[in-house]
Amino acid sequence: MPYGLKEGTIEKVQFQTAWTGDSLDDLAIYTREPSMKLVLQIKNNLEFSPGDKTFIKVLKSCWSTFKKDTFDPKKEWYGIGLGIYQKNIDSHLQQLLNWARDSGDSQEFFQKVKAFDSQGKKRFVKIFEEGLKKASGLDVIDDSELFDFLKNLVVLYYDVKPEGKDRTWSINYLRQIVKDGTPQESILLFNHLVQTAAKYSASAGTLTLESLRQEIPYGIIQTDHKAVFDTVSYRKRLLEYLRFVEGFRDYTHELDKKPLKDYYLQNRAVVQDVRKWEEESSVEDGGNNWRIDKFLESGDWYLLVGAEFGIGKTSMMRMAASKLATAFLKKKEGFIPVLAFFKDKLRNVYYKENLDYVISTIVAPRQFSNKTHILLILDGLDEYGEDIEDLLLRLDSMHQSYPLMKVIITTRMNAGYPRLLEVDKFVRLLPFSKEEVDSFFDRYGVSLSYGDLSDFGLRDEEKAKPLFCWMMAVISSRTSTEIRMNKTLTANTRRALIYQEFIHSLLRGKYREEAKRSIDGFHALYVQEKKILRKIAALKQMTKGELTEVGLKQDLAKFGLVNWSQDIEPILTSYFTLRTDGLYKMVDFIHESFKEYLVAEYYIESILEGHYERLYVDMPSKETLSYLEGLVELLRNDSVRDQMGEIADMFLKSLSHGTPPNIITYSSFCNVLDSLNIMASKCFEDRDLVIGEKGAIQSELWSVTDGGSYVGKSMKDYESLWLHRWIAAYILNRLCNLPEKEELERLVKFTSHQMPNNIKEFKDAKLSRINFENANFSKSNFENAIFYGAHLTGCNFSHSNLRSTRFFGATMVGTSLDHSDCEKGNMTDANLTGANLSYANLRGAKLSNAILDSVNFGSLLVIEDGKVKAAENNGVVNLQDATLNGVKIRATVISNIELKGTNLSQCDLRSSDIVRVRLTEVNLFKSNLQNCKIVWCTFSGPNTDLSYSNLSTSIIIESNLSGCNLKNAVLLGAHLDKVDLTDADLRGADLRGTYLGRLKIGSVTVDENTKTEGVILHSADYFKRFDKDIRELIEKQNKQIRFDKRDRLKSINIIPRRTSSFTAEEMFSEVNEFKYIDF
Repeated sequence: MPYGLKEGTIEKVQFQTAWTGDSLDDLAIYTREPSMKLVLQIKNNLEFSPGDKTFIKVLKSCWSTFKKDTFDPKKEWYGIGLGIYQKNIDSHLQQLLNWARDSGDSQEFFQKVKAFDSQGKKRFVKIFEEGLKKASGLDVIDDSELFDFLKNLVVLYYDVKPEGKDRTWSINYLRQIVKDGTPQESILLFNHLVQTAAKYSASAGTLTLESLRQEIPYGIIQTDHKAVFDTVSYRKRLLEYLRFVEGFRDYTHELDKKPLKDYYLQNRAVVQDVRKWEEESSVEDGGNNWRIDKFLESGDWYLLVGAEFGIGKTSMMRMAASKLATAFLKKKEGFIPVLAFFKDKLRNVYYKENLDYVISTIVAPRQFSNKTHILLILDGLDEYGEDIEDLLLRLDSMHQSYPLMKVIITTRMNAGYPRLLEVDKFVRLLPFSKEEVDSFFDRYGVSLSYGDLSDFGLRDEEKAKPLFCWMMAVISSRTSTEIRMNKTLTANTRRALIYQEFIHSLLRGKYREEAKRSIDGFHALYVQEKKILRKIAALKQMTKGELTEVGLKQDLAKFGLVNWSQDIEPILTSYFTLRTDGLYKMVDFIHESFKEYLVAEYYIESILEGHYERLYVDMPSKETLSYLEGLVELLRNDSVRDQMGEIADMFLKSLSHGTPPNIITYSSFCNVLDSLNIMASKCFEDRDLVIGEKGAIQSELWSVTDGGSYVGKSMKDYESLWLHRWIAAYILNRLCNLPEKEELERLVKFTSHQMPNNIKEFKDAKLSRINFENANFSKSNFENAIFYGAHLTGCNFSHSNLRSTRFFGATMVGTSLDHSDCEKGNMTDANLTGANLSYANLRGAKLSNAILDSVNFGSLLVIEDGKVKAAENNGVVNLQDATLNGVKIRATVISNIELKGTNLSQCDLRSSDIVRVRLTEVNLFKSNLQNCKIVWCTFSGPNTDLSYSNLSTSIIIESNLSGCNLKNAVLLGAHLDKVDLTDADLRGADLRGTYLGRLKIGSVTVDENTKTEGVILHSADYFKRFDKDIRELIEKQNKQIRFDKRDRLKSINIIPRRTSSFTAEEMFSEVNEFKYIDF
């Protein structure tokens, strides 16, 4: 079947066909069964633009082919072949062409284009419309003709570069045909076929199956190359592969030599909405229970499985693949599992074979591709390190080739993955329950329980992680009682010490005899091994996982570690797995978390040795930073070190570079802090930059030349030096010793948009009067930080932890605080004009005298397709129990907010639109609500204080003020309709000129100071329903009572400032009816 057509077998290929009259004359492909034709113009690169002359020339040839009288749209196709990949073509144009082929008519096609809000696809429609006008010479290309043209257009990408996927796939496929089946033979055959095609192209020749066979030299291919596809040989290869996959259940860690099947316990998995992706999981998490067989029975072909660090997703996938392989071996039917790891870049799937070869040659050769059920499991997307969009395009292409294939992708819960993978639901793996923890230890064969883990002070979510359970099981007989008994350790310190104890216990086991002979000798071995482990962890991080045994040997030699067989090989067999990738052995830690922990130790070691440049070993993970915080705490806190005894002493000795090793003290660590502070403060290097090519990784990634200049592989490498400034600032902040204000400002100003979110850790930081204007602190941690008088205009704090953070008097104009947690924060006297507070948590926060003009509190309504309707997920702001006395929130849309118990006394809310807000028990004493529009709100309750507030000329409609304290409130000229004033206290209130419409006004309290002159009533009927006291007061103060049945709701305009103008009637027509009162 030819590339670009959905069916048929190639009969012949013609090159340079201008002599036949074809306008597209580079390549013509003819098929049989059914008879079809595809003509192509080949361009190495092409700009798809109406202004590009080459594009218009190609388009003119396509148009000429399309407009031929003999053109048969059911049997003929035309198009363009490209040599250079263009992402926007795969992302938008290919989908657009698929829509054209699958649509019944032009109307259906253009409805799809309009319905899916993709600017990329709409842009390609415009490009072809304008381009065809030029190519055809017509003034107008109507929709019907444009649709017919796109329906038969193909755009193909031929990736035949040395490492291209088409070349790789072809070579793998040819291995089934060449006599010996070796890669070398298939490469020779591929190169010969390329030369043959070039020869026929030069002579405008025609290739048929027979002429191609004659071109292939004798002895290269099998005598009967079809034999490789017979059922017997296919089944033989498949059975051998399935037995290999079945063996995944016997996977063993080097540390305990136990088969996975002996202790594996499957944790619960649930299907959840993608909005829960960034929430922490617990065993009580809701959602429908998920099993892999449900997915295999469903109509979905693609699934995302998320799990937090240490939950056991890889073990689960190994066991799932093994079970499916066993089932297929027994029944000879079902799904064939293929498990590939992203850390291997999808190589080494079956011994040395890569993913494409395994599927196309072993699992589903071409003649079986439409019949074979495949479950492709891709594990560890967070370890991939390559373009995810390219991956998705590759998977989509594979699914087209293997329509019965299903795909599971597993990953840690990294932000943004669901959006990139375009999913609205995902499967979350949950931690163990208490009973499952006990069951795991029982299966492992150790006398531990969930209760025993509590002695270590681990948080519940950590005790329930399968990884921690396994680590505790491995070291159960040697676990330090100091960790168990010390209740003062922070969670991060405790976690770091567990890893330290884990490694310590292994070393005690390895060097038992040495320890008996000499404790100093054991200490020396311990220190040496820890130093080697840290270097390997750093090199592993620097190479993004691609660390070979040969490369490791070379790089460790640069650190002076040259005794490979004695010092290093024994370490590799204890902590690492060695896998073969082509010609090289790749080095992997037994679990990613060991690398993450040891990188944290490496940071501290590098600082103590004065090698600050070594802090750049690529981006640290969130887990590495948590371990780093724990280790810094251990260094900083003398009492903790004293209580931890041997385990702390051994760690601190291992950081020493003296002989014999000494215990590193906090004072010795402080000796380097001045240098660290200077290094952290420098935003750019003072020395000249030299860009050079360095093939091998340097001992510190960077080499310093004699002239003192940094030599990097690229400008991007040089820019990456910023990272170790941030790591230094992170450490200094944990030690309450941040860099100088001006230098920190420069670092943030120039680099905050490039740095990963998890390293922006400023918990407890003192940042008074700092200038962080327009900085990016999204998803950062500033808990309990101090920003007194700081300049934060335009800052992005979205999704950040700002609990108990003090912004007293800060300038925060236009600052983004959406989805941030500001609970118990202090924003007194802060200027938040134009800030975004949608979804923010301000519960218990203080905003006294703050300016909140034009703040975005979230939107009650959205406009979609020209219609206004209620938003499904309104930007709900939680201001419960907050203090906002004296705050200015003028001319702002305030909607769908819970303000229960909030202090808004003396607040300036003039001219604001307050819609669907619950103000129960809110203090609005002396607040200015002049000229506000208040719709669908509730102020009910005796503790709601509106006394002395100014509500003059405000419009209050369909709201509940029952039981409110309105003493001495000013409602001069206000409009009240469908309002409940039952039990309200109106003593001394000024109601002069107020419109009192369809009200519930029973048991209201008034006195001689209540003013009602000039009130306007809706009707005599409603006036009769008023409470006797206020009715008599109105009759007494008004010689003539005026009635007016006007309905202001139909004419007021309440709309978020960012949208166009709609009347209230139009806006509320599709909002679910909201009533507090039955009128």
